Amino acid sequence: MKKTICTFAILFMGYFCMAQKTFLWTGVEVNIKVAKHLETKIGYEYRRDNIIGFNKSLATVQLTYEIVPGIKTLIKYRNAVFPNTHSALDLKKNSFSNRFSCGLNISFLELFNAKSKRLVIQWTGQQQWENFKFQRNRSILRNKFQIKYDIKNFKLSPYASTELFYSWNRDIIYGSSAISIERGMNSFRHFIGFEVELSKRQSLDLGFGFREQYLDKTKSNIIRATYKVNLN
Repeated sequence: MKKTICTFAILFMGYFCMAQKTFLWTGVEVNIKVAKHLETKIGYEYRRDNIIGFNKSLATVQLTYEIVPGIKTLIKYRNAVFPNTHSALDLKKNSFSNRFSCGLNISFLELFNAKSKRLVIQWTGQQQWENFKFQRNRSILRNKFQIKYDIKNFKLSPYASTELFYSWNRDIIYGSSAISIERGMNSFRHFIGFEVELSKRQSLDLGFGFREQYLDKTKSNIIRATYKVNLN
């Protein structure tokens, strides 16, 4: 197991070093239990491009409802603010977008009555719609697979995840007599990292990510640091 983890980490860092850009994501996230089976997550994230330049500012609200042990539904709203590439149209420095999502989360061990106090294996699928002020709207299907392990008597909980982004309106093709929309894979995103337990309700998520665009093979790195508070 240790050899497998080391091999995966070496391959990941090799990809990490090949990327053309590095993004720094910092944020805060609060989880609140509203009712027995209902939770809400409120978050804010600030992203920088090549660490020194402003890339995006995100405010997120998510509601999660447990249908049965191991299966949860979710709805999510995200507002994004980013540099305006069409400032000549409205003379404003920044632009914005609004994203609405709905999805499903499955924790496999819990679903099949094999729940572990330390090991989590889960899949999250989300369909998201995002509208922009000056850009074409996007419709994306996301599939994320994650494994996480809470090491006994140790402050660190390592994890690894991979995420696939499929676009329903990736390309617009202008023909001689008609306009068609082509769907297809958009990008891939992979993370390895760990959560540091600061207290019973607080933790720090430190992750190292790698993203690749499907068509042009553009690669970028992501360094993520998120402070989490759990009020459940």
